Amino acid sequence: IWMFYLGERAANLVTHCLEGLVTSGMGSLLADFSAYPQISNASCRGQNNVNFLAHTDQKSKRRLGGGVAQRTDAKISKYHHGNLREALIGNAVKILEEEGIEALTLRRVARASGVSQAAPYSHFNDKRALITAVCAQGTKWLGEFMAREAADKSGTDYLAGLAVGHIRFALEHPALFRLMSTTDISESISDVGEAPEILIEGYLLMANALAATPLDHFGKGPSGLDIPIAWAQVYGLSNLLIEGRIVPENYGFKDLDSFVVAVVNRFLSNT
Repeated sequence: IWMFYLGERAANLVTHCLEGLVTSGMGSLLADFSAYPQISNASCRGQNNVNFLAHTDQKSKRRLGGGVAQRTDAKISKYHHGNLREALIGNAVKILEEEGIEALTLRRVARASGVSQAAPYSHFNDKRALITAVCAQGTKWLGEFMAREAADKSGTDYLAGLAVGHIRFALEHPALFRLMSTTDISESISDVGEAPEILIEGYLLMANALAATPLDHFGKGPSGLDIPIAWAQVYGLSNLLIEGRIVPENYGFKDLDSFVVAVVNRFLSNT
């Protein structure tokens, strides 16, 4: 019947649309045909048929080939990553660092992840939950940076590695570091399936290292104060470098890494 009224090319288009109804949803496909409510059997023959097909083909390329089909492919390629929650958090961090906190919304993250706008809500109730998860992920990365820099070291060298790892994380992820530093997620951390202890992982690494290797130049006062003193030094240097308040070249250093290592070791009296 379709072949009789519309011709072979239109029949192929209709077949393509009907197949698309199964995989892509009806809304956008039916819109292609709703634009032609006055088309009669007669107008689909001869020259009018050619004009109709040409117009329909152009529109179908935009809607079917350039829109629904490509978006479906994109969703498949992005969605089949094995862990939607992880992908949402990863894309949220990317948006945060490239576009700022104002651009970080559940809709924006869904679009970047190639999923529907409703998909993120299966993991995060609202934007605050998403930000909580992002900060929690940041604390994990911070601990990994610190542990990696301190690996296979001992004594003050181990302490230096922790400090350098902290600063390098801050410099590589300044927007994330700032968000972690200014957002209190202690009351919402459990809501996103994370243990509250994750928030102090980096702090505990530093505290345990200082307990094992007390710094003599801190004096004979309460050793418990060594922790906030050391943490303030590392945290402060991280922020000063991010904000450009300290420039390594002004102190005779050509690169940032060597400057950070030198300052940390100077503080620890390693040099």
